[in-house]
Amino acid sequence: TLRGRVTVAGRSDLPVPGAIVEVQIGSAFADAALRGLPGPTPGLATAAQPDGSYELHHVPSRGAVQVSATAPGFARQLRGDVQLSSEGPSTVDFNLSPGLTLAGMVVDATGRAVANARIEAWPQKAAGEALLGRSDGRGGFLVAGLVDGPYRVRVLARGFETWQQVDVAAGRTDLQCQLARRSSVRVKAVTADGQVLRSYRLGLRRWFKEQPGRLGT
Repeated sequence: TLRGRVTVAGRSDLPVPGAIVEVQIGSAFADAALRGLPGPTPGLATAAQPDGSYELHHVPSRGAVQVSATAPGFARQLRGDVQLSSEGPSTVDFNLSPGLTLAGMVVDATGRAVANARIEAWPQKAAGEALLGRSDGRGGFLVAGLVDGPYRVRVLARGFETWQQVDVAAGRTDLQCQLARRSSVRVKAVTADGQVLRSYRLGLRRWFKEQPGRLGT
């Protein structure tokens, strides 16, 4: 069990209810069971209670993990290399400083909303992990936990090409991410006498019309 409290920096009497506390792999040698959990990130997550307290069960019984706390209006705080022990519950508290959010829409070429797209905001001025968000049924998204500065934004969605833009200022609320649909090919393989092949291997390479005979990877 991992527990603690999320409060405003410098004000231990002011909780941050609803803050998302997440446990992620701390190193390549940490408990690999976390990698198989469902969700947008390979980890365990919970929301802080009205008094700022949180509690996470079923964390690895030993090893190193990293724990983060994120909330709208606050910068994400990351506690790296948290050592876990099977002897009893571990405690990790957070004191969040003011931060920024990034919001916008994810649509296709016709302007139709793209739901459940994964939005990644990577800091450009300093090393760090991406802050994540998901688009809703109307295509809208909100990524919380940013600090002032430029970000590289990447959007991924099933059936669409990856969208990317650099130098996106933290705090924007009007970011428009227009995704291009991926093409698809449907193949049916048969023998020379028309018998259906039910097991075969298919390779697909790009062909360049301007350079006959040249194939892409």
